[in-house]
Amino acid sequence: MSRILSVELMKRGIGFRCPNCKGLLVETKNSFLCDECHVDWKIREGIASFFEDDVYWSDKIPETEAVTLTKIAAEEGWKTALHDVFRWNHRNDYRIISDLRRADFRFLMPLNNESTVLVLGCGLGAITVALSKVCRAVVALSDIFEYVKFLDIRRQQERILNIFPVHGGNTLHLPFPEDCFDAVVAVEMSQWAGVAHRNVKLREAENNLLLSVYKALKVGGHLYVGVANKHGCDHLMGRHDHNGGRFASLRPGKLVDTVSWIISGTSCRTHQYSPDVYTRILQGTGFREIRFYAPLPEHHEPHFFIPLDNVNVMKYFLNNSLDSFEFGSPQMREKYRVLYRIGKVAAKIALSLGLAGSVKYVVPSYGIIARK
Repeated sequence: MSRILSVELMKRGIGFRCPNCKGLLVETKNSFLCDECHVDWKIREGIASFFEDDVYWSDKIPETEAVTLTKIAAEEGWKTALHDVFRWNHRNDYRIISDLRRADFRFLMPLNNESTVLVLGCGLGAITVALSKVCRAVVALSDIFEYVKFLDIRRQQERILNIFPVHGGNTLHLPFPEDCFDAVVAVEMSQWAGVAHRNVKLREAENNLLLSVYKALKVGGHLYVGVANKHGCDHLMGRHDHNGGRFASLRPGKLVDTVSWIISGTSCRTHQYSPDVYTRILQGTGFREIRFYAPLPEHHEPHFFIPLDNVNVMKYFLNNSLDSFEFGSPQMREKYRVLYRIGKVAAKIALSLGLAGSVKYVVPSYGIIARK
């Protein structure tokens, strides 16, 4: 990260701390040096990197395509890069990858032009860019350097002054001081923690990262988690999970790992849970005022956020708004065609039997907001 960016970040009340020991970091020409444990954290191509070794994992694009993406973005512009890399080989991702509506959960939290936000697992930046339009500062963290670099290129080309890309994730401790963020956004937190830290038990990785997030939040700050539902209707229909298997989330934990070893040669690192388990994990860390929403059709592409504690809102949606999916783009209609048809039938049954309140248990994803 250039000195100009790091100074601007400090002005917004966010400095860096060593993720290993939380010691103060002294910025040199090419690194941030910890004055306690003396680890030298690099500055790579103007980006602060809290990673000792490079890793690459992604269920979106292979590493060679990610490298090509950043190269084209730097030479011809980020929009051209997305078109050239995603338009034909990753059509669904191309449709949503720059869709700022992916961050519409921001309207459910008290964010304003004084807010500082951390985005964990920032991807290629749609959520980060959307938040930058309403917040004072947005720190975008990813353990994939190519993603962070792409976002930095986009930030510069669009002259967005309040986005601060950071390469991090080498440890489960964030490189920031305590009590510095008004909100933290973590879409697919369990995937981000579990896949990036295979040397740690999955639940331990999730809990340690969640505790680090809790400490980084100011008192009264909010966490948003977008995550799949263990018993979601898409899983019940046999949709492939992140490990490439079907019905994995419906199996007991040990059986999930066994099947994952057979399919992919590795243990499953992306377990999903039920609302009760998500609530228990968040409360165990110290979070309170936990609210569940249904981001429909799913948390990667939310067009609606239905509060799951209000059955009347769910009834209204099933009666009046479900058909709005028919007016989406052709690509969206094709992607969710089967899910939509089954959803319409299920909605009629649920309404006729007075079971609208039970729909919350089988929605594909949850958008969870919790307060420190």
